[in-house]
Amino acid sequence: MDLEMRDVERALRERASVREAKVMLQRFLSIAASVSKIESLLKLSTDSEDNQEAALAATSSDGEDQGKLMERVASEYNQLHFNVSQCSDVPFVVALKPRIAAIADTLEEGLQRSFVQAITSHDLLSLKQCLRTYAIIDRVGDAEVLFRHSVVQLFMQQVGAVRPAGKKEKEAGAVEMKKKKKEE
Repeated sequence: MDLEMRDVERALRERASVREAKVMLQRFLSIAASVSKIESLLKLSTDSEDNQEAALAATSSDGEDQGKLMERVASEYNQLHFNVSQCSDVPFVVALKPRIAAIADTLEEGLQRSFVQAITSHDLLSLKQCLRTYAIIDRVGDAEVLFRHSVVQLFMQQVGAVRPAGKKEKEAGAVEMKKKKKEE
């Protein structure tokens, strides 16, 4: 009886191990599919980082279309981020990190451009969509910093309360946004 119990326990451990491996493989497949899907949506190429500018140009079409695209990319990015967080130290995921970083940079730049464009054109629908997208990827703080630097600071300059932002102030704003991103 004791021998049979040990055999059953061993078989259960083997099944659990196989189940864990299967879950990990499914995550890998999901990560690879998400990266490919987002790169195709953003028209990013895996061959060259220079293509990031082309991707930014491609995402700057109509405000409404761009907003929908950014929202779709953000949703997929959120799923990608979750799966990567579950297995971030695995060599497969480590090898994809540069591509994931390029996706994050392109998404961030597209959102910043959309946000500023929506504010300057007083397009409330685009602004709502952009803010919703920032919320999807849990980067509302970035939108707040961008608003502070692109609107409040300009207004304060117009009323003469603040001197124009120099290179150091702009860099400090960028550093502040990157710090918040790293804390997440």
